[in-house]
Amino acid sequence: KILQGGKNLSGGQIQRLTIARALVRKPDILILDDSSSALDFATDAALRKAIKSDTENMTVFIVSQRFSTIKNADMIVVLDDGKVCGIGKHDELFENCEEYRDICKSQLSSKEAVKQAVKCRADYIGFVFAKSKRQVGLKQASYLAQFVPKTVQKVGVFVSPTLRELKEAIRTVPLDMVQIHGECDDSLFNHLDVPSIRAIPVHQILEDIDTQADYLLFDAPLAGSGKTFDWDLLKDKTISKPYFLAGGLTGDNVREAITFFHPDGVDVSSGVETDGQKDLEKIARFIESVKQ
Repeated sequence: KILQGGKNLSGGQIQRLTIARALVRKPDILILDDSSSALDFATDAALRKAIKSDTENMTVFIVSQRFSTIKNADMIVVLDDGKVCGIGKHDELFENCEEYRDICKSQLSSKEAVKQAVKCRADYIGFVFAKSKRQVGLKQASYLAQFVPKTVQKVGVFVSPTLRELKEAIRTVPLDMVQIHGECDDSLFNHLDVPSIRAIPVHQILEDIDTQADYLLFDAPLAGSGKTFDWDLLKDKTISKPYFLAGGLTGDNVREAITFFHPDGVDVSSGVETDGQKDLEKIARFIESVKQ
């Protein structure tokens, strides 16, 4: 039952109902003026996907503060203080328009990415301490950790760390788990106060894996590259420990990977990035694919 004036509807429900009423009329021109401002990123993405076929023969004008809402438009006009400062498609504007690039990066920031992952019901959030474009320091990780509830595990990602480095990060952030790539003394796992994950690069048929780590993570030979490994190399392999799957996973292939492997968890990085930054819409889509 809907009350007079929609008084018992939320802001998001009112926006979706208004769009539906407009689509029923099949107009030649449709203007969506900040029409998804009350929707979360996942619902916004689902809505745009759902109405795509209904707007194919319409001229659609979209006014939005979210770049994810308009990034696939045929033409984007960027306004700053009432003046046009850029016209073009997403890729060229990101490259050549400072104002547009700043908008995008502000919505792809680490803080927003953490909040988005939490909102979309991620079970783990990783902080990369290894030297890479994704590296965070202890202070930054500790700051971001305050946005992670106790129901979500905070995982530190390291490459060939010392025991001292691990313990300092576990204490400072604090971390709930550690994930270790590269070479390390396996006895190190026996001295940790939190559960541990040992990353295994898959580039050939694996022999029996002997490690003191609590979990395994199967990854591409070059971690963080966005490339998959040959899944058949693990086919019919008996794995004695619970394990995570990584390596080139995206919102498009993660459901297939889960069906193929039935892992205990999946790990993603580049698969939820755009132009090297975390993409809030891709985060939402990835988690939705995993949870469905």
